[in-house]
Amino acid sequence: MAKGTRAWFNFWYDGVQQKSPVFQVIFDADSDNGTKYIEYTLTRGASPEDNSTRNGHHYMIKQLQGTDSRYIEAITPGAVAKVVDLNAKKHRTKYRKSK
Repeated sequence: MAKGTRAWFNFWYDGVQQKSPVFQVIFDADSDNGTKYIEYTLTRGASPEDNSTRNGHHYMIKQLQGTDSRYIEAITPGAVAKVVDLNAKKHRTKYRKSK
């Protein structure tokens, strides 16, 4: 993601299983020319609206001042960004098609 941009993820329920999958993010935490992949598990937050910025949990990628290191910070109450692997392998992407 470029600096100043936003992205969101939503998961459609099938009517039977009313629980979202685990939300994991792997990203390059080194903003310089190096690479350091870190894996996070982010808490999920329900929203009655598709692609709404008013509901759900919100997170922000921040940079430690004076360093090249970035991290994910939980913004909304109840949101948690938990580091699960400080030495993750290169990002892997799993997509699930939205309806």
